[in-house]
Amino acid sequence: MNVLYQSPARIFAAPLFLTLLVCTSAVSEQTAPGKSISDGTRPPEVVVLKTIEENAGFGSELHRVTIRGTTRDSTGKPIGSARVYVASHNSISVSGFQKLRGQTTTNEAGEYELTDVQLLVNRNRPNPLPQPAEGGFVVFGEAKGYGITWAHEHQYRPEERPDPTNVDNKRPDKSDHVYFNNEPVVVDLEFDLPATMHGRVTDDQGRPIPNATVSLGLIPNWRDPTGHGSWSCVYVGKDVDARPIPFDAIVSLPSDLREARTDADGRYQFDQLRRDSTYLGMISPDPTFDAYQFNLSTQSENQSKSRTIHTGYAGTLDHTFERPREVNIHVVDQASEQPVPDAIVTAYHRRKVRHIGSRARTDANGRVQLRLPPSVDDYELWIEPCMTERLLLQTLQISVPKDKDAIDVPVKLEPAAIVQFRCTDADSGEPVSGVYFEYETDTISSPTMVSSQSVYVDHPVTDKLGLLTAYLPPGRRRFIAVNAPFPAQRRGSAIPDHESHTRGEIVDLVAGETSIVDFKINSFQEDNTPLPARKSVFPEEYVEKWDAQAQLVRNARVKVSVRLSRTSGKGIDAATFLETFRNCAPYQVPDVESIFADTLDAKLHLTPMVITVDGTNNREDIYALDSHPEPSRVDVDGNTRPTRTAVSNGFESVHVHGFSNQVDVMNAAESRFHISNLHDLCRWPAIHRRRPGATQTDETLTPAVPIDLGERIAFELETPTQFGKIAVRQVCDKATGFIFETSYGPTLDDLSDCKFYFAPKKHPGGMILPGMQVSWKVRDGKVQWYELHLIDHVEVLDRAMPETFAVAIPAGSMIVDHRGIASDPLRPRSRPSQLIVTSAVTDTLAYLQRKSAPVKLVESTIRYGQEAPSIEPSAWLRNDGATEAPDLSGKVVLVDFWGVYCGPCVAQLPEVQKAADYFADEQFLLIGVHDSDITPDELAAYAEKNNLRFQLAIDKPATERGWFGETMRAYGVRGIPSSAVIDKEGNVVFVGGLKDAMFKVKELLP
Repeated sequence: MNVLYQSPARIFAAPLFLTLLVCTSAVSEQTAPGKSISDGTRPPEVVVLKTIEENAGFGSELHRVTIRGTTRDSTGKPIGSARVYVASHNSISVSGFQKLRGQTTTNEAGEYELTDVQLLVNRNRPNPLPQPAEGGFVVFGEAKGYGITWAHEHQYRPEERPDPTNVDNKRPDKSDHVYFNNEPVVVDLEFDLPATMHGRVTDDQGRPIPNATVSLGLIPNWRDPTGHGSWSCVYVGKDVDARPIPFDAIVSLPSDLREARTDADGRYQFDQLRRDSTYLGMISPDPTFDAYQFNLSTQSENQSKSRTIHTGYAGTLDHTFERPREVNIHVVDQASEQPVPDAIVTAYHRRKVRHIGSRARTDANGRVQLRLPPSVDDYELWIEPCMTERLLLQTLQISVPKDKDAIDVPVKLEPAAIVQFRCTDADSGEPVSGVYFEYETDTISSPTMVSSQSVYVDHPVTDKLGLLTAYLPPGRRRFIAVNAPFPAQRRGSAIPDHESHTRGEIVDLVAGETSIVDFKINSFQEDNTPLPARKSVFPEEYVEKWDAQAQLVRNARVKVSVRLSRTSGKGIDAATFLETFRNCAPYQVPDVESIFADTLDAKLHLTPMVITVDGTNNREDIYALDSHPEPSRVDVDGNTRPTRTAVSNGFESVHVHGFSNQVDVMNAAESRFHISNLHDLCRWPAIHRRRPGATQTDETLTPAVPIDLGERIAFELETPTQFGKIAVRQVCDKATGFIFETSYGPTLDDLSDCKFYFAPKKHPGGMILPGMQVSWKVRDGKVQWYELHLIDHVEVLDRAMPETFAVAIPAGSMIVDHRGIASDPLRPRSRPSQLIVTSAVTDTLAYLQRKSAPVKLVESTIRYGQEAPSIEPSAWLRNDGATEAPDLSGKVVLVDFWGVYCGPCVAQLPEVQKAADYFADEQFLLIGVHDSDITPDELAAYAEKNNLRFQLAIDKPATERGWFGETMRAYGVRGIPSSAVIDKEGNVVFVGGLKDAMFKVKELLP
């Protein structure tokens, strides 16, 4: 999976790091060489946190390692009393894992020893290139009178060093930075005199800005203020040809060595920077200011790029911020001139993300004040009226001049045109419910879905009386009545438009006036030819109860507050798990926290969640247990935002990943994410359909065996199916039919899929829901995975408002729109369009509909199995200079599309080189096609410096805008890094990510 970074013309893809939900041991604190952990005990040599099988192909372990070395200055003099740290650094980390693994102080001879450090080691799932189990770590230090220092990242592999002379060994390890099992781990540190930097932070009126944060090396991430942030800290050396040493463990560096705060006079100071290094930096006053981000160099001579600030060994960096101006907005009704209260006013900047000061709600007098930095024609103001007002959302451009402390912006909202739809059956004249509408304008024929108002996308349908009222912009409209299920509900082929779509006449909608639009339509009859009646394996009286409850659940309109625990079983014995819950009182909610602590010897973590359903609309909100939410976690009314939200409305689904602020928008029928619903709490719909297996008929059907349990009754049966024999056990209430247990497995003594429900309660309308649900799956006698819901409150809703299923997102969120992407398996999958929102959004779908309709990406002309486009770059070369075009005939070719200015591309280069080395003895060729924005000399020098030994090429400039080069355009590659595979016959067989491309290469080679 990839996360995409997009500029106006280019997209970069970076690996998405995986997080494992497990606990880890504490950090080793040592104060002298040879000293062990404080209590005198030693940790185990290996602690298995997760096996590859338990964690979807990634295993994590803690390995006990001792690290020693010396600290000296640039003249070789030992440095005593230096503080030395070691931190784990892995692409796959662990939730809650303390990356700082140990620290100690050197003796007078500059020696240190970190004993029994537990390093995180990852084991990878099968890969086309052998991937050893290894754990990355970085040793770094600080000393009085010196700048901070760090060594190269090292790797520890818990295996014997392979023999490099073995011809069968395709991954000889030549690096000096890899340590193997039973080898001494020695890492020395060299200190140098410090680089210093100071400065003053003021506003554009000369006033100092106190308490501003100046960050170097590690800066906050504006998309996710609660995360680790972004970092770049590299020792580039005194020589031009020196190999850079990145400091990726800067997250573990004490914050006072990478952060400073301005005093009352706006001044700050850094005294221990490393010389000849580059830092990513940021100056951040309070959130109403725009943070200032920069690149800094502490080299003795200015060898940096033009956009890098050079401060040398002792320098100054001052900065002046533009103080936000007051923007006073007065919102009134255009028709009545009366103030409009409770309207949400938002200012969107074209480029800069603003978390505070750009969004507020009007008061009773229709007034609101925003605080915005000066900018000319860069703000788009959105005014969204509340639902009780029959007014239209309005947008306008505003400027905030530098020469004024405050500006006034009057806004008049236009009344909506009122449209009343009436749908009746063409034959009987009876009202038709469940009809939704689209419209065309007199200038645009592509249909747009009708929403009930202008602020939210809600896809309303006619009620039982065949009526629907909507408030729409005035103008000429042709409405289309659609009498068919929503896309997410359709089964089989789509209903032909001529059967489900009824086109109306063009209507002139007038602001403030009501238009009645009548439709006489043919009632839709879904082609669900009933199967021949078959008996159930369960008694008919229970099947009827289950059918009635299933209907109530499908039509429910409720809001359910639950506490959720969903995780792996962590080795819990399955037999004990089953016995424990079978022994619980079925009509009461079990004390699950005590059960997990006392009986199962496990800790139960419960997360608050709210499930809201209304017919086809379904919403899931999960909240983190955080009593002090960040500003980005609070909405315009001060309410805490969920950390994860998922919504489906039958047409689209929206998924908000709160900790990364990525928002995925998909067609509901193609969504890859599960959204919790009432079916997760009770299984009525699945149970009533239980029928005989494929190998049984009504005549040979064996009914389930009833077992009387007092108020309850159990049904057990073992039945053959097309997949083999399966055993089923169900326990239900005799009076209501409520299901307490549904378990499956090869036999009744070997149940592998169990679901238990406790404490049934009947709610208004007759629907029965449990007070608790727990389900689990079994593998090799252990609980592989379990899910538990504790239901705290059920609210039956009279009516769901449009905002109920709207997805609000904070400023800085990145919307990834997957709609419209073709899923043809014979074509490369297009990259989704992306958009970063610069201020908070009320409804994601409405924002996309108005701000920028989904980008129609060019459909790839590539089709797998057809002749590959020719590779005709502007230059062929290797690290030693120009070459002739290589011969591709009879070879499997892997093409890596990349660029030196693409961070994810550069991070992937070691893997690309490893692929070239691994397949070097095969009929194989790897070509690195660089984008067109580089010269042959520059690329050759880069390849020589980074030891790239595979064939390189520089793409020709693209003949169309928006592409990295002409070859990339021919292969449909809009985002890098990307890879293509060509088989020995010259046909393209894959376009996508490098890892999947290598699997395809290995498949094609003998």
